[in-house]
Amino acid sequence: MEKTGLLEEFEKMDLQELSARIQEEASHIEESQNTVLMDILNFAKDSEYGRKYHFSDIHSVEEFQKNVPITEFADYYDMIERMKRGEENILFPGKPAVFLNTSGTTGTSKYIPESQKGGLVKKIVSNVRMFEIGKAYPKIANPDYKVFAIMNSAVYGTTEGGIPVGSASGQSTKSGGSEKGMAGKMPLPSAVISTSNLGTEAIDYLTLLYGISCENVSALFCNNVAHVNVLFKNLNKEPERYLNDIRTGSFSIEIPRNLETELLKTWKPNPARADWLETIYKEKGKLGISDIWPEFDFVGCWLSASVGRTLQEVKPIFPEKTMYFDWGYGASEGKYNIPMHPDQAGGLLTTFGYFYEFLPIGQKDPVLLKDTRDGEKYELVMTSYSGFYRYNIHDIVKLTINPDGSRNIEFICKSGDKVVIGGKTLYASDLTDIIEAYETQHSIRIRLFQGKAEDKGLLLFVEPIQDFDRKEFETFVHRELEKFGISLSGVEYKEEGYRDSLFSRSLKNGKTVNQTKLPVFISW
Repeated sequence: MEKTGLLEEFEKMDLQELSARIQEEASHIEESQNTVLMDILNFAKDSEYGRKYHFSDIHSVEEFQKNVPITEFADYYDMIERMKRGEENILFPGKPAVFLNTSGTTGTSKYIPESQKGGLVKKIVSNVRMFEIGKAYPKIANPDYKVFAIMNSAVYGTTEGGIPVGSASGQSTKSGGSEKGMAGKMPLPSAVISTSNLGTEAIDYLTLLYGISCENVSALFCNNVAHVNVLFKNLNKEPERYLNDIRTGSFSIEIPRNLETELLKTWKPNPARADWLETIYKEKGKLGISDIWPEFDFVGCWLSASVGRTLQEVKPIFPEKTMYFDWGYGASEGKYNIPMHPDQAGGLLTTFGYFYEFLPIGQKDPVLLKDTRDGEKYELVMTSYSGFYRYNIHDIVKLTINPDGSRNIEFICKSGDKVVIGGKTLYASDLTDIIEAYETQHSIRIRLFQGKAEDKGLLLFVEPIQDFDRKEFETFVHRELEKFGISLSGVEYKEEGYRDSLFSRSLKNGKTVNQTKLPVFISW
């Protein structure tokens, strides 16, 4: 019997019941996926796209796969341009509630339309993510403690049709955020992320200033933990600047007049806090997280792929007692999992909100979720309530099968993050596996590795953390690459700070390190 109004039903549930229900849906893969696909098609059947592909005449997964082509962003470009101008009923009913602006790893700006129903899916996922975090870390619900959250601007502006444009992280916080009251737990006022076109320097400055002015911060939430390291390096380069602003209740950076006026209503001199921080700095020569926030013991961030590697390097800046929880895999187009346990990269696939297909690496025909294999890597293809149909998001993911038959999904790398040399393909995850195998065998860590295709093989760029036997390393990498039919043409070793300089190159106005993933393979 077909279910209807599942999202609306979910929206009314308390979080404990909702989490249990989502887990139940995820364990009945075929039924759950059939239900969500039919609901998406029914939702969009009268849109221009739905009429073109006869959504109203599709009654099975097989008919959907036969009648609707696999797509990518370029296939939607012209329709999205029309939607930006305010045209209605193009990819889904009505106009987008918002456009999410993302540059991804290509550097090309994309506008991702979000329907009200698509936004509801994301809201439900965010709420349950926070509920699961709360079960593992009850302190998050204590009103006495604050959360240091690093977000992008919620609003970058509007389209020519008057539709708001913002970031996924900023919109999530602005709307009640991640989700039940996150905005109220942040030292940073919501007016900051609601200000359009606020530059990166100003966002970083205000985030850090408000954060260190608050003594009862217990948790951090961000995407890329490298951003926290950057902020605290900035703090310790010029601590007097931040302490003076706290002491005098002022701002030593240029910000829009209307924002400054709003902030000064509550930003007041706090000489006692400034004196305390100054005492710490004089005693220890730096301002560290465990000193300025004695109750700090939780980090929510990406734990997978290259960002997960960065966390292992950055962990020393956090107290030893810190719990680490994955912030969840997703993109501007959707939120695809719900992490359930600390120290686990990946989480429960959100089968209730999206219809999923999976392309085995190097193949053309996708398989359904029920046919995926434990531990296998696939290219993700998804269908959503926000107008993306059989959409290849160009992410490579790994699926694992839980005892109840549900799937966990973990982001591995972008499918475009690869090189082809002499007709042989090497993916980012392949090179990562090689480097990590060497690290494990020799108990060393490498801060950054990137590869570049050359006619004679792969040129590798490496930023070491500590000294190691470079000849032995190069012999190992060469031998492992040969298994893929690729030679190592050479290794260039970079000085400390090289990776952080790459982050700086990646930033745009209103964007931060928080959203930046460095590619494993480069072309410049």
